[in-house]
Amino acid sequence: MESIACFTGHRPSRRMRFDPGSPQGAALRNRVHQAVRLLCLERGVRVFLCGMAAGFDLFAARCMLELRCAGQIPQETCLVAVLPYPDHGADVPNGWQHVYDEVLQHCQDQCIVSPRKSAAAFRRRNDYMTARADYVLAYWNHDPRTGTGQTVRMAHERERVVLNLYDL
Repeated sequence: MESIACFTGHRPSRRMRFDPGSPQGAALRNRVHQAVRLLCLERGVRVFLCGMAAGFDLFAARCMLELRCAGQIPQETCLVAVLPYPDHGADVPNGWQHVYDEVLQHCQDQCIVSPRKSAAAFRRRNDYMTARADYVLAYWNHDPRTGTGQTVRMAHERERVVLNLYDL
């Protein structure tokens, strides 16, 4: 049976203080690669949902795409962009715009959950992902006041498996 996973994590300007090219970033990339391989090869995940936020969401989506391109996970594994509102890409910070564009270009599908930008749009996106995902791959520092905290809380309420790479 095929399963679904989603990515959630901190944005670079808030809680995820690392440069993806640094040793810390390389270590996190390795952890994401291991987790994605485990989810695909041992748990049957064939769809990854990405909330498309700068930071961990895009970082993890790019890692998943790297693995698919390298043939380390099944080629039929797909990535779906879950956008909170239609012009979400215009709000992505400049340093992450190229990653956003690259990830979006390689998504097999996209879903827009709200007609306009609002706090409710982000909550709807998080709700959409946790309602569908069997697994949540997170990078969360346990601060319950964040959007990542909200997503993890929703996942726990739905009894989803949460793999928090921040704890490793």
